[in-house]
Amino acid sequence: MVITESCVLLATEVVYARAMEALAGDLAIYFAAGTHQPLDNARDAITRMLERTMELPLATYLEGLSLTEAETDEAMSRSLARIGHSIQLIRAAALPSQQL
Repeated sequence: MVITESCVLLATEVVYARAMEALAGDLAIYFAAGTHQPLDNARDAITRMLERTMELPLATYLEGLSLTEAETDEAMSRSLARIGHSIQLIRAAALPSQQL
């Protein structure tokens, strides 16, 4: 159904945007406080982003949206996939290819 797909897409975007906003803020603070050892900082930052992702209250980002359980599950699944992809891109950009 078109409405259901639209709701899931909207919910996916909401969760992804809120999660990336939180992670970007954490990353900015981390780098601002770090010493100038780019490779070590990059490794630590990637680890911190993964840890922080596990701490994010992703389900609360969907509060206020009227979704079925199946829609919520689909939106969360898509959001986690997008967050993971973004972290992989950041990791690839932050670490030299031989360090991956």
